[in-house]
Amino acid sequence: MQDWQQDILFINSHPEKHLQRAKKTVQGKPTYICPLCGNGSGSEGDGITTKDDIHYKCFKCGFYGDMIQLIAEENGITDPNSREAIDAARRAWGITVPAQTTRREETKKKPMDLSYLQARGISQGTAERLGFKYNPDKRSIVIPVQTEDQESYIERLTEPQQSGIRYQIPKGTKSGLFNLGALAAGTPVFITEGAIDAASIEEVGGHAVGLNSTSNTGLLIRYLEKHRPRIDLFIIALDNDEAGRQGAGTLSKGLQDLGYRWKSYPLKDGYKDVNDALIDNRKDFERSIAEAAAPQPAAEQEEIESRKVKALLPIFKEYIQDQRNNKAIPTGFERFDKAIGGGLLPRFYIIGAVTSLGKTALVMQIADQIAKAGTDVLIFSLEMGKEELIARSISRETYIASIDKTGKTDLAKTELGIIMPQRYAGYSQDEKKVIAAAYEKYAEYAGDRISIYEGKHTADEIQQKVDKYISFTGRKPVVIVDYLQIIQPPAELRRASTKEQVDYSIDVFTAIRRDKKVPVIGISSFNRSNYTTVADGSSFKESGSIEYSGDTVITLELDIDRPSKGSDGAQQNKMRELIKEAMRADPREIKLTFQKNRGNRVGSVIYFRYFPKFNFFEEDWTRGDHEL
Repeated sequence: MQDWQQDILFINSHPEKHLQRAKKTVQGKPTYICPLCGNGSGSEGDGITTKDDIHYKCFKCGFYGDMIQLIAEENGITDPNSREAIDAARRAWGITVPAQTTRREETKKKPMDLSYLQARGISQGTAERLGFKYNPDKRSIVIPVQTEDQESYIERLTEPQQSGIRYQIPKGTKSGLFNLGALAAGTPVFITEGAIDAASIEEVGGHAVGLNSTSNTGLLIRYLEKHRPRIDLFIIALDNDEAGRQGAGTLSKGLQDLGYRWKSYPLKDGYKDVNDALIDNRKDFERSIAEAAAPQPAAEQEEIESRKVKALLPIFKEYIQDQRNNKAIPTGFERFDKAIGGGLLPRFYIIGAVTSLGKTALVMQIADQIAKAGTDVLIFSLEMGKEELIARSISRETYIASIDKTGKTDLAKTELGIIMPQRYAGYSQDEKKVIAAAYEKYAEYAGDRISIYEGKHTADEIQQKVDKYISFTGRKPVVIVDYLQIIQPPAELRRASTKEQVDYSIDVFTAIRRDKKVPVIGISSFNRSNYTTVADGSSFKESGSIEYSGDTVITLELDIDRPSKGSDGAQQNKMRELIKEAMRADPREIKLTFQKNRGNRVGSVIYFRYFPKFNFFEEDWTRGDHEL
């Protein structure tokens, strides 16, 4: 460390050598009488205070800076970095003034060691322009930052392998935002996760602000809200990891809420951050930054160009390569998964049946089995309460546990057996243990994976909740809507026909699966006229959009012989009696038929055994389509 650096450290850490103590203390720290305005000399003044033992603040005259800057203002010296300012401070502190000593002159004599930055592709000119310094004692890059109320710095250790610590923040401060001066440029501004990443973009001619942590997204949004800089476009370029994706979701929402345009920087696979891209191929990186920041063509031309296949092919390739878009999500039912192509894809699945046949129970069992495998599920239950759904899942778990333990259902509990506390007094210890284990198992797989939204919702409200969930979590869920015919219509369609209302909801759900690339499962009721006849695509209530917009349309029905449509009254009455008898069976024999199955076989049939007391379905492998 140079002599002038040692002297400055001494001066800043010993204000008592020049300043007179004030009567008050602030957060346990002494305060001093301001030599500029006298604040602190009376009984009411708070004097000059400090948070980081380097920078001092007077709330009366507004002074903010270190002791060198204070001496410069006392003596009318305009440049606090000059030899004159440093020598004046030395004299005030009683330090001998050497013949040659200034920050500026010493820096010119011996350039600071920026080999670490140069290895990261950052030139000395860029480093100096952005205010980077070098601390030889710690072998660290000193990075200037700004929080909401003060300027500060953080240090990037260039040799962190010994301690494992890469960044250090002065005691009493927080990591702030780097290079806020870029917001004054009025041109597209990149937002990066780290200061080195921001410097990488500045190195090739762009403008960039560094968050220094994804936790600082809120700090940047508050700064933008307060100062409202005129920025045409923000380009989000956070790290290529889970934290970066979540931070980008939070940031994009904040920018959108403030009315700013934004887009994402297309960081290539294999790069952790933009600095990796600079180091790997500077020329390609410079070109990609210039392209990202280039002015957009006129709206009409942009629309035309964006629809051409040459523009769509790269997007298509990215879609194919992104495993999150194409990975089939297993439902836990092997034959069902095989019939739909390996599992749920970003498609619209519609499952319909007559009332009380078990369509909700089947879909909720699928939801639990999906969550067990590690995929999030959003359930929009427009009729049943969350208590009923949770009780059904726990009941099913007691059934599975009882069968596994005793081969019987004697320890299993129904939905009412779970939800009614007065019954617990009569349960045996073994029954209580099974219930406790079911609670624990359900909490383990559903606790952070399943979300239940109950009550009436419009399709647009459901879309907004899905958007927010993906933005805040960075995870793509399976979306379940139970059921389609009771979704609330938007205000402008409240006087429309039920068919028009259902058609609108179907359009919204189709958009969700298309735009968000998530599977959507809609549960539907049947027309009453189809209760005693063979189920087909026309069995669904308000079936127009359901038949045409659903990617996969599934019917559930009791596995009994039914008359064709148009049968006489006697046959219909006989069928009603057969249905009542079949509904009393335990288990019930259920037939699932694929009325529509885009990309897969239509007409495939899967048979299930349904145990209604415990809301449990199991595939019957003894019957059905043997090619599945």
